[in-house]
Amino acid sequence: YTLSCFTKHFSNFYVLILGRLLGGVATSLLFSVFEAWMVCEHNERGFAPSLIGGTFSQAYFCNSIVAIGAGLIGQWAARTFSSGGEDNLVAPFDCAAILLAIGTSVVALTWNENFGNRTKPFLEQLMKASNVIFTQKEVVIAGACQSMFEGAMYTFVFMWTVSMEAAAERAGMGSIPHGYIFSCFMVSCMIGSCLFKYLSAKLQLTDLLTYVVGVAALGLLPAAIGAEYFGFTILMIGFCVFEGAVGCYWPLIGEIRSAVIPEECRSTIMNFFRVPLNLIVVIVLFNISKLSNQFVFRFCVTLLGISAFLASILLIPEKHRKPIEVEIDTPSG
Repeated sequence: YTLSCFTKHFSNFYVLILGRLLGGVATSLLFSVFEAWMVCEHNERGFAPSLIGGTFSQAYFCNSIVAIGAGLIGQWAARTFSSGGEDNLVAPFDCAAILLAIGTSVVALTWNENFGNRTKPFLEQLMKASNVIFTQKEVVIAGACQSMFEGAMYTFVFMWTVSMEAAAERAGMGSIPHGYIFSCFMVSCMIGSCLFKYLSAKLQLTDLLTYVVGVAALGLLPAAIGAEYFGFTILMIGFCVFEGAVGCYWPLIGEIRSAVIPEECRSTIMNFFRVPLNLIVVIVLFNISKLSNQFVFRFCVTLLGISAFLASILLIPEKHRKPIEVEIDTPSG
């Protein structure tokens, strides 16, 4: 990620492409290695499996707080180091590189190392992960559900600025403060991650996942129907609802993955399912010049609909199901 940030200082197309490739590799590691490390460490220390969801919730809550600060700092850096009256769009990447260096130091100096099965060759581990995917239905359904949801989510990441800028222009608002809007999204994520701990005690994980994905689809409906019919404010509210669902989704899908994916090939399987979601995003972006914003968001809603259906038929092994809190009315007198 740090090297990817540094490439933003160059105007050479191939250097920028290299930066995007580095960023893509780093993103795949970010969304697999850290979770696999945490689940392994959790189990090695003998903590109860039921506590994993709480750990994920706290992690994504803190992540949202950091992201809010990052949005504010990024906006400040872009305006503080502006030139010619235009924001400096590279300055936020320099701030990110500093934070990445600090994070790398903390991980290297304070975290224990854990490994997968180092006695087996890489190809054998790859074959074992493939065998798990083809023989365990719940792994396939969970992975496909994740791919559909995150394919819509990453498409949204590329599309929200274009959609909101167009809505702001129609409303005569001028340029929009991207950093502040991003911070609002992260506040919504933080609220969603807080709701997860409460809702997961009331609902089975698969039921909650179905509802969360459904709410995410509702949040994108204004953009899918047509932002010109709703205006900037409704569009912003819808996007915040979507981000709130994303905030609840991350700890939820993390707990589901810990229940259905075998420990010995967790990271490999998680990266397998990043292939279709990246393919979805690549196909959309490759054809983006031919597609309207409205069509892209309709596609996202369709992906979320498929994800909700898959969540509704997902079965978690009995030993990983959580007891649900039930309020019992006691007779008075």
